Amino acid sequence: VPPSADGAALRMPESTTILGAAKVTGKTNGGLSVGVLQSITQEERASISSPFGTSEPVVVPFASYTVARVQKDWDKGNTMLGAMATGTHRFGDDAVLAFLPRRAWTGGLDFTRFLADRAFQLEARAILSRVEGERSAILELQRSPVHYFQREGASHLGVDPEATSLSGHSGFVRASSSQSRRFRVSDQFHWYSPGLDLNDVGYLRQADLKANDLFLSWSQPEPKGPFRAYGIELSRDDEWDFGGLHTRASTSVEASGTLRSKWRAAGELSYEQVVDTRALRGGPALRWHDYFEGSLALESDPSRRTSFVAEAGHAWTTDDDSWSAEASVRLNLRPSNRLLLAAETSFERLSDDLQYVTTAAAAGGARYVLAHIDQDTWNLTLRVNLALTPDLTLQYYGSPFIGTGRYGAFKRATDTLATRPEDRYHLYGPDEIALGEGGRYVVSEEGGGRYSFANPDFSFREFRSNLVLRWEYRPGSSVYAVWSQGRTDEVAAWDSSFRSNWDDLWRTTPDNVFLVKISHWFSP
Repeated sequence: VPPSADGAALRMPESTTILGAAKVTGKTNGGLSVGVLQSITQEERASISSPFGTSEPVVVPFASYTVARVQKDWDKGNTMLGAMATGTHRFGDDAVLAFLPRRAWTGGLDFTRFLADRAFQLEARAILSRVEGERSAILELQRSPVHYFQREGASHLGVDPEATSLSGHSGFVRASSSQSRRFRVSDQFHWYSPGLDLNDVGYLRQADLKANDLFLSWSQPEPKGPFRAYGIELSRDDEWDFGGLHTRASTSVEASGTLRSKWRAAGELSYEQVVDTRALRGGPALRWHDYFEGSLALESDPSRRTSFVAEAGHAWTTDDDSWSAEASVRLNLRPSNRLLLAAETSFERLSDDLQYVTTAAAAGGARYVLAHIDQDTWNLTLRVNLALTPDLTLQYYGSPFIGTGRYGAFKRATDTLATRPEDRYHLYGPDEIALGEGGRYVVSEEGGGRYSFANPDFSFREFRSNLVLRWEYRPGSSVYAVWSQGRTDEVAAWDSSFRSNWDDLWRTTPDNVFLVKISHWFSP
């Protein structure tokens, strides 16, 4: 967001315009598959109006994005070797955009081999990435939630303010048996180095991770007794950072069965131990709750014109009073072969004693403030698929979402890796914290530290919808007419009433987007 003076009106572009794009895909008779996608996006400007005039600063530079993929298979598809590369180049030297990387590349190789008449499978993948830019861009990338190079207590990390590039690597090795076997086993080890970054073309949630996933299962795929099929699965997942800190240990067991009537039931129980390196937003790793989580699911015969899926889950901790519970129901209706209606509703309630609030600056260093949160989340989804003719279809998707949260029992993090929860924080006493004017909490520590932070209570409402009319005017060629509507509203206050939040959602001014897309297939 460009800087603007007080009282100025700022208008930002809602999207980036694609000036042109090209895609080439195909496969030769010899088993060589090729795919290339290239797109060019135009420079975008904001509009700032004030009594002193109007300016239009650049907020998105002219850019090029490339994705290329090639794969070759041999031995009737039992051996496959592939490669993929991506490239991003942002043009221009505007100082306001120095926080954006100028160039980013990724490259990778993947290998798959089927053994013993496809009874077993071996897979491997390796990826390299490199991002280049101004020092300010690479500094921001190092401190971003993907990397958190500034994390306290992580001796293997460190911020380099002079760096103009960031490089990393990742990969995985997996050995598994065929999914068609009654007994299955799979073991996978994968990693993302601290400097890995794929987010210019792609998605990476977290770097600095090593993980091993072990999976065992046994199934009865053929009808036996009252069952059409049933099975049991056992899994064990472990994660570490590159400094050797064990950040996750998860053990779970799941059983499922399908009756001859095609009704299906499933249940899962897991035990999780988590050390969260992201919870304090760049602060030290926080030992989170050790907790159990259980879930049940029931599904009716999906081949019927009316069917449903009902699910419920509950998680409870072993070291404090935190817990969560959720339930959802999905209903599918097919009044005719041309019309499909699907509706889903879900509700979740969370009570968490270690919710991050903010990082406050104070004498002696940063204070990582935590709190207890009571949070409710409602989500509704409606889908309609209507075939007006074999070549003309109408699709609708609409999803209102409401989330509310109330905070209390504020505390500051202390010995974040302590075994006992009460040793991980200091709970503010009534003489240390007070809600002051302007809705801000003011903390006065016994040692003289004084800081404040905004009341984090919230009520969030959102609605997303799409209406798509598709006409296939010739085989492989289609015209799409799309109407999208979005509504978003958030207030810094807790409102527990669903009805009140629902009414406020529909009073929010909507954003509407209309577009037409034509896809034409050229064939000899």
